Amino acid sequence: MENLLFSINGTLPIFIIMLIGIIVRRLKIVNDEYVSQANKLNFKIAMPVMLFQNVRWSDITAKFDAKFMTALILMIIAELVIAAGISCVCISPYKRGSFTQGSFRGNTALIGMALLLNMYGASEIGAIAVAIAVPVYNVGAVLALTLFPAEGEIKKKSIGDVALNIVKNPLIIGTVAGIAASLLKLKFPQMIETSLSYLSDMAMGTALLCVGASMQFDKFKSRWKEALFATSLKLVIFPLIFLPVIAAMGYRNDALMAAFIVLGSPTAVNSYVMARSMNHDEALASGIVVISSLAGAVTMTVWVYVMRIMGLV
Repeated sequence: MENLLFSINGTLPIFIIMLIGIIVRRLKIVNDEYVSQANKLNFKIAMPVMLFQNVRWSDITAKFDAKFMTALILMIIAELVIAAGISCVCISPYKRGSFTQGSFRGNTALIGMALLLNMYGASEIGAIAVAIAVPVYNVGAVLALTLFPAEGEIKKKSIGDVALNIVKNPLIIGTVAGIAASLLKLKFPQMIETSLSYLSDMAMGTALLCVGASMQFDKFKSRWKEALFATSLKLVIFPLIFLPVIAAMGYRNDALMAAFIVLGSPTAVNSYVMARSMNHDEALASGIVVISSLAGAVTMTVWVYVMRIMGLV
């Protein structure tokens, strides 16, 4: 019972906030414009500040583990390749980009980091894992949506476009700035420190609320089979394949949880935005986000519980 309560206490608060987001949207307390603006605020300011703060207070030189980070990168790439291969066999051409992206791209910066914070507080290795995962996700997503065909005519992204999108990503900017601040042992006047703390503290709750409020259940009625398939890969199959590898390498506690949030967290909400902007199947992308976010309440709790009773976390 103690292990079950530990697992529930780690995961359930995340999904309660998401549920509140769904409810306030249904009650029309918030609307599309609010959700859009709040998501923009979180993505461009609050979340980068939170990542900056988490990384800044980490001892990067002491906690950076090249073997661990290399393993994570290779596993993300493997997820992308496996999902792309499966889509070529099982998914119709115009759905392949959205399916592939949704199957491997995790909501690490929001749901994943919230879980890690609930269980271990400000984890240094977790912050570094997110710093590594975000650019790999972004590059992989652009490649998946560029290489697979989309509906109608679209302008293909060049290598320069991909590089520019990575450099301009606010989450990457916040993380890189945090790494620099950590290495320089940078400190600010108290008024600045307090302001940064306020921004950092607001990020998680507002972001999770918006994840719930962004869910559009009516958009994917004809796509639920593909969305469920992608969700199964993201939340069950990939963690089942790769987490034992990380555990066998000797990693435990927050390091293993960091790997879990990279490999087994629900699909990133930004995957829907990117699929829509690049003229791919937005209904399927939306369905994967919704189903994986809801199913994640169960699967993440089960995974944490299993790792807990095995003495791994």
